[in-house]
Amino acid sequence: MADPTSVPARSTAAVLALMALGALVLQTIYLRDRFALGWAETLWLMALYFTTLTNLLAAATFAALACGPHSRHPGWLQSLVVSLILVGGVYHLLLSDLWSPDGIGLIADHGLHSAVPAGAFLWWLFFAPWGPPALRRLWLPLLWPALYTGYALLRGLAEGRYPYPFLDPSLIGWPQVAQNLVYIAMVLLVLGALLHGLARIARR
Repeated sequence: MADPTSVPARSTAAVLALMALGALVLQTIYLRDRFALGWAETLWLMALYFTTLTNLLAAATFAALACGPHSRHPGWLQSLVVSLILVGGVYHLLLSDLWSPDGIGLIADHGLHSAVPAGAFLWWLFFAPWGPPALRRLWLPLLWPALYTGYALLRGLAEGRYPYPFLDPSLIGWPQVAQNLVYIAMVLLVLGALLHGLARIARR
């Protein structure tokens, strides 16, 4: 395993941070123009989505990694990668048919849902400071999605706008929302276990 503070590791972390930040900027410009919103309204709209917030966390994390030996906690990095894989997987499997961007919106779309998740996984695979694999860390990938879910549902109740159809109780009812959340939690645990297994193999 390469040193996460090496030049290749820090350089590629910087590229990933810029990629995530650039995609977010393009997405902001695209949504502002497409929906004729002000900047504050556009940012508030984007802050509703797991994709936006998770890519923002990715930009901050990889920027810190590029600057030095910070934010290298194995549990956080693995959790972030799991969340990014969820971003890409859910979008391409369930949501891509509901959204058809063009121009810079298409570039942003591929960046947020494909390039950044894939790049983060590869960085984790080659450079991440895994530390001793610990089963007690398997629950960590649930933490950020759980916090986001609470925020999204509370904001939905207050504003009447939910970020995704599978989280919209006005569309599918609360029992189905609860069932969907259980499914998502199971997927997160499976992804976390798979990455845990990869870390064990790599350490050998």
